[in-house]
Amino acid sequence: MEDDIYFLVYYDCGSNLDIDDNPFLDYLKKEEFDCEAGFWGCPWYFVDIEDKTYKPGRPGVSYGKEIGGHAITFSEFKTIYEIYKKYDGLGLFEMKPDKSKPKTFKGKINKVSRLIENDHISSATKYAADILNYLKDTNNQNNIDDDAKDDLVYIFSELVNEGEYSLGELKDACFPQKLLEEVRENQIKHLLYSDFFDEEIRKMKDHLFYSTASDYYFNRYYNFLMDRKKDIARKYVEGIDFLDIIDWIKEEVDKQIQKEEENGKD
Repeated sequence: MEDDIYFLVYYDCGSNLDIDDNPFLDYLKKEEFDCEAGFWGCPWYFVDIEDKTYKPGRPGVSYGKEIGGHAITFSEFKTIYEIYKKYDGLGLFEMKPDKSKPKTFKGKINKVSRLIENDHISSATKYAADILNYLKDTNNQNNIDDDAKDDLVYIFSELVNEGEYSLGELKDACFPQKLLEEVRENQIKHLLYSDFFDEEIRKMKDHLFYSTASDYYFNRYYNFLMDRKKDIARKYVEGIDFLDIIDWIKEEVDKQIQKEEENGKD
């Protein structure tokens, strides 16, 4: 929380601090800002224009670093935010939009990338939905340049790994197939090095141990399990059930043993 940076906006409208006819709150709602935790009844607000959230102030509590170290007025904030909107979605030194590309699409990609980099996952998820809607509505993959493709893979790899989206949801939104495969591979790599997957491997080992009477078979199953972690991670990503993966391990090893026995007879 201490690392967050906000505009501290002071606006005292008398008794209308937390009701519908508060002009400042009306402006924030119009601009689609979301209210996070706060304390109603104080005439100051912590506003984050990057992820479009605000928190009503609370006596003695700071939600982060105030930009400039001082509060600003409603009218001053409005002036600043209108300038910000002018450049929203453009590159760092890009002063004018590229008319050959849809600004809304490009802008959302840039915004979501920044939100993820700043660890604002919930806000990133909200804006990522607009990207998926655009892909689904246009279903035109030829209009996506290489830089945007790389950004799309980065954005949705992160959000899938965070559990905000599934591969199925991306597929339903007409996410480009080649990019979807890249997201899938990134999810597999992420899963392989996660504590969750280590725990699942341990559970599989225990299940195989207690469900296998022969030490020989258990050792064969366990060795297969450890050798084929990436294939197992792929099955998890594809949504295959734990017990079905166990059955797959046993079937594959049993086939190997049967083949070895048949070759031994020859």
